[in-house]
Amino acid sequence: MNLHYRSLLEVSDLMRAKQLSPVELTREMLDRIGRLNPSLGAYYTIFADQALAEASSAESEIAGGRWRGPLHGVPIAFKDLYELGPTTAGSKLLAGHVARREADLVARARADG
Repeated sequence: MNLHYRSLLEVSDLMRAKQLSPVELTREMLDRIGRLNPSLGAYYTIFADQALAEASSAESEIAGGRWRGPLHGVPIAFKDLYELGPTTAGSKLLAGHVARREADLVARARADG
């Protein structure tokens, strides 16, 4: 379906209309990351299991009529500048650093879906 070329609002509308599964979208994005990241090095840490679990939860909520808004069920990547698990902020000085808490922006995005 080439979902990676669709806008956030397009995939959001498809999910709200139950024409696209958050799990399907997340799997497609993870597959693409898996294919391209070895050569691009765009992602420092990939939380695949967590992303799929959150997508499954969103899918259940949407199916049950609970829609949290345009981010609901949409997988989002955060730069490693944000506190979220292992992060280097692009600096060798932070090699091995693991965030002690989740950045507020990340927590707010999770709350929105």
